[in-house]
Amino acid sequence: MRVDVRLALTLGFALFASGCETRPWFGRDGVPSGDGGLFFDGGGFDIAAPIDIAVVPGACRLSFTPPQIDFGHIAIGANKTLDVLFANAGDGTCLILSPTLSGDPEFSIPQFTTTIDIPPGVTTTLPITFNAVDRSVPHHKTSTLVFTTNDPATPKASIPLSADVDIGCDLTASPAALAFGNVILNTTANQTVVLGNDGSSACDVSVALAVGTDVLFSIPAGQPLMFSVPPGGAQKIAVSFAATDSAPPHARAGTLVASIVQTKPLSIPLSATVDTVCTEAGQFIYTIEENGRLARFDPRTLTFTNIGFIHCPSTPGDSPFSMALDQDAIAWVNYSSGALFRVDVMTAACTATTYKPNQVAGFSNYGMGFVFDPTNNTDTLFVAGGTFGGVAMPSPLGVIAFPSLALTRVGTIDVGWVELTGTGDGQLWAFAPGPYSTSGVATLARVSPTNGATISRFTFPSITMNGAFALKFWGGSFWIFLGNQVFAVNRATGALTLEIPASGRTIVGAGVSSCAPIN
Repeated sequence: MRVDVRLALTLGFALFASGCETRPWFGRDGVPSGDGGLFFDGGGFDIAAPIDIAVVPGACRLSFTPPQIDFGHIAIGANKTLDVLFANAGDGTCLILSPTLSGDPEFSIPQFTTTIDIPPGVTTTLPITFNAVDRSVPHHKTSTLVFTTNDPATPKASIPLSADVDIGCDLTASPAALAFGNVILNTTANQTVVLGNDGSSACDVSVALAVGTDVLFSIPAGQPLMFSVPPGGAQKIAVSFAATDSAPPHARAGTLVASIVQTKPLSIPLSATVDTVCTEAGQFIYTIEENGRLARFDPRTLTFTNIGFIHCPSTPGDSPFSMALDQDAIAWVNYSSGALFRVDVMTAACTATTYKPNQVAGFSNYGMGFVFDPTNNTDTLFVAGGTFGGVAMPSPLGVIAFPSLALTRVGTIDVGWVELTGTGDGQLWAFAPGPYSTSGVATLARVSPTNGATISRFTFPSITMNGAFALKFWGGSFWIFLGNQVFAVNRATGALTLEIPASGRTIVGAGVSSCAPIN
């Protein structure tokens, strides 16, 4: 405590006192005053000094260590506890009020810790525990211990916390499987899988084709077979499929195995089909314009090559509406009247078919796409119906059989009024620009070939172009022809790029064989 002493001398001159004592101090009115008095015996004279004592409460002087805590690397499944040390160097009690943690939930303090009292001269600790239970990235975890105090110098304080979850090697593969699709006889297809490491220590890897893998698969010469992938790093692995054998079975399979010293092996399934039907013409995308101009589009060079104008035996005012391409590189063109024609993409020659328009309600016009199923080596023509000049409504999904050309409804696509494309590995996709999408936003969706249900989707608010549109899949990307623009969408990531800002073409349909490259 602090003592404040005031001396009030009743005489104005110095006096030698022969003795002194303390007793209660009385004012002139005889009432005790102050806290007492100091009295000097001056040989007949009393000299009095009143004493006022003011007791001031003691102050908290808090210190804490360390100013930050790093738990270091903690193995997954383990935990570690470290202490914050609080010391009180003042002469009053220190209070730690409402200590809380803000950050990753793996950090914790004892429950119901609301107030910590620290008397003068006392040191106390607050334990903080880190539990390494989360394997997900990022592996570097952070939090902050925040608290308030009654120390005027530190009314609020915080202590940063950090820790690293050590999960070791965590090898990943993208894509998870390599599907080569249809590979033309006597040609070779190449694909790449990327091995990544989401772990906290390097992966020591060796790669090989598993026992039982079809002999048409191979790892090219020059490909490293043993390497280390650091945390956050990646290593590309090339795999080839040479379609040199036309004997059944045409569907081939295998497994690429990445053996890891630290953990169990990672297996990447391989699949491919030797296609004895596909022709070289089936390696391109073909487009049809509203005026009947047929062209070949090469996605590798972003160039169009005009083939000619188709002259189908249609009624006056009738025009092409949509198109699909089979494995023989024959184009099937739906006209606005509902008629279906057969077009040779080498000569643009057009012939009528026995297809009967409007044989099923809701299919006056339709988007079209062939889907190849590598498990049974079949190519199926899917159509999504609507009405010429239609609106944003769900599309009925149907299948046109060959050679009968009979149409059967199999489901509904809720994305909107769509164009279709198939892939060489068995997927069916649908695209609707904003005005024809049920959501009002341009949408590309993978749908079920069985019933049309949406499996996954990408949306593109940035696509605002309107007009004629078509969709086809080639080389790992979807190619969207919309108005006079051409877009590409990466199948794996959904990344959108504008490849051709102004094609000068009004493309209403596009066709690609399921023999076209998958990646």
